[in-house]
Amino acid sequence: PTLVADADPVLHELMPGRTIEKEPQILVEQAKQLATVAAAEGSILEHLRAVFGALPHARVLAEVVLPATKGLGAAKLPVFLLTFLEWASTWKEPEIKEAGRKLAETKWVPTEDGTSRVLVDTFDPANSPAELGVVQKKRVKLDAVLKDGGFKADAIWKALHLCGMKREITWEDAVEEAEAVIKDKDFGRSGKLFSHLDKHHAQLQGDRAKSLEKLQSLAWVPAAAPTADPDNAEAAQLVALKGVFAPSARRLVWAVAPSLVATTDPS
Repeated sequence: PTLVADADPVLHELMPGRTIEKEPQILVEQAKQLATVAAAEGSILEHLRAVFGALPHARVLAEVVLPATKGLGAAKLPVFLLTFLEWASTWKEPEIKEAGRKLAETKWVPTEDGTSRVLVDTFDPANSPAELGVVQKKRVKLDAVLKDGGFKADAIWKALHLCGMKREITWEDAVEEAEAVIKDKDFGRSGKLFSHLDKHHAQLQGDRAKSLEKLQSLAWVPAAAPTADPDNAEAAQLVALKGVFAPSARRLVWAVAPSLVATTDPS
């Protein structure tokens, strides 16, 4: 532009022969190069935003962002996709949710256990049931990246929620937690899971019937032996729900340990 003009030429015959609209793959390569530099230096995010703004929303997602993610490694994906989500945070909510669906199979979100997960398999670090192990290891870990990149944190968290980051466990998460309890023989986590399910079952998403069938058959529930002092009974072993009685029967038979869950029968 310093040698010719600030705008495209008016005379049709002087128009250059190539356009971004017809060759979006040029933007893919540009985005990948910028993401590589951004991951190393964190200094060119504004240029990435210009790439995202070069095409209509649906096209930039399908023809630039998704192809670019396939060519980027795990170290580069977080900065690249956070930049995209921050830029896209001004979109209408259905558009942001659609972006989340399109990115649903991409493992790019760093979590507390040191792995990268798909966004829909992660939890809000500030608003999710922290007492459950399955939540603790899958909590999103982005504070350092957001700070170093100078991102607008509020816009990012809003977009992450709309794209599928969880605040509550699903029924499938409950099964995963129960299986971990069995593996670790963790009576404390067992009681916390039992109590959480009893209180929040109405809010849980996922395949309720299939998951409850598994939860009834797995030996994950803390149980106490019959005793004359049931209020002070301690859990002695983990058993399947099918093989144990409710807390109300704890004077007579093996029952769910009240000290870990509840003194009344579950709702």
